[in-house]
Amino acid sequence: MKKETALGLILLAAFLVANQFTSLPHLLLGGMIGLACCFLLIGGLPEKRYNTVKSFKQKVYQKVHKK
Repeated sequence: MKKETALGLILLAAFLVANQFTSLPHLLLGGMIGLACCFLLIGGLPEKRYNTVKSFKQKVYQKVHKK
């Protein structure tokens, strides 16, 4: 299982528990479910597309954190 998939499942479980048992603001709950969906989508990509997304993310990170 990819890291993104595991993180997405953890966020989804946290959302379901928080939604059922707490009264957190809807903005926070919406952010949690949005991130969970994004991580699950990225984790479910085929290896070729997954590697493309990872390399794009590394290029953007290097440009932003240039010394």
